[in-house]
Amino acid sequence: MAWKWIQYEYPVEFVIDHTMIWASLSINCYVGYSINGTDWNYICGEADHSLDANGKLVEAVSQSEAETNFWETGISADGLLAKAEWPKMRQAKYVRLYFNTSCTIYEVKHWVTVVADSIIAGTIHCANGITIASAEDDSNAIKLDSTGLKGWGGGTQRLEITNSGTFWVGEDPASGSKFLYFDGTDVKIGRDTQLLGADAYNNSAIYWHSYFESGDAWGLYPGTANGSVTITLGGLTVDSHDEGTNSYAIFIRPNSILTPSFDNSRRFKTTIAIQYITDQEVGVTTGKYVPLTSRVERHFGFKILSGGAVWGTCADGTTESTVNLNTSLNEAVYYVVEAVLTPGVKVEFYIGGVLKGEITTNLPSGTTGANNWICFYSYSIVHATVKIFSGEIRLLETL
Repeated sequence: MAWKWIQYEYPVEFVIDHTMIWASLSINCYVGYSINGTDWNYICGEADHSLDANGKLVEAVSQSEAETNFWETGISADGLLAKAEWPKMRQAKYVRLYFNTSCTIYEVKHWVTVVADSIIAGTIHCANGITIASAEDDSNAIKLDSTGLKGWGGGTQRLEITNSGTFWVGEDPASGSKFLYFDGTDVKIGRDTQLLGADAYNNSAIYWHSYFESGDAWGLYPGTANGSVTITLGGLTVDSHDEGTNSYAIFIRPNSILTPSFDNSRRFKTTIAIQYITDQEVGVTTGKYVPLTSRVERHFGFKILSGGAVWGTCADGTTESTVNLNTSLNEAVYYVVEAVLTPGVKVEFYIGGVLKGEITTNLPSGTTGANNWICFYSYSIVHATVKIFSGEIRLLETL
């Protein structure tokens, strides 16, 4: 049987997103729609003549494609209804049902789920979720369902409010760095998001920033005989003495208002440079000082080995984990390094703002050693003196 069609002509343009067919048996069909009756668009089935995975018809690039990929309604008895959703809401004044099956068609109906200029109601209960999208695509949309409210912009999800009371906006907190996230108890911001305004500091967090104006607040390990510290022009120099025997460190351990803990999110960022790139080890960490004879004290941060190779390091009080960051530092060149702890999940290591590696095992936890905010250390193997330099440091802990 050749293709025939039944046309509906409406007095004005309508928004349509469904077609229902009441026929005597299963038919092969597709739908055409037009605003002016001259220019037509077509929707049909998949190549196997079924609806897509969401139970919808699909857009055809041409009428010939629609005829090839017709929708087979699949009803099993006379008088049963076949219903299909359109890919998206479409405006049309003319709608045609094309079919090539000998049958009796009792009724064809095209409709949109809801079209109204005004709705007066108490509570509207929907069988499925509601999606409000732009006319042409789903790239910009708001979706409401039983889990909460979600929003998309430019094809990327930008908003989620859950029925449990959590919400985020911006980039997805699971993978992004620019977001605001409330987990039901605490508000978190992405690492590339800034708190602005005079009251931004008024929260339960630790933030410390120094240009090394003075060394008075810093402690030394193991003592002055093993090295020296010089602070000039807003910069720090840590110098170890007597090659092969000594390591030397400077650390800051203030009595803060709040109790520091590795169970909180913590990060630090600083600039470092080293005097020699061979036969030495230098590093910067947060947590308890890490002597060369024991690497397991609770900490995380960076160590620079002979040759300038940079490694990430952390320990949980029992075992140390390390990761090769595949970066070598040049002598007497300043680098910006940053380490970020997500408690119980991972430590991320950045050099020059680029993520170089992460550690997910043997992460520090609890309060032991957490009151040591920053530690710089140097250890000489051959040279009479090894120096590590720094000019600025920032530490943030969110509780």
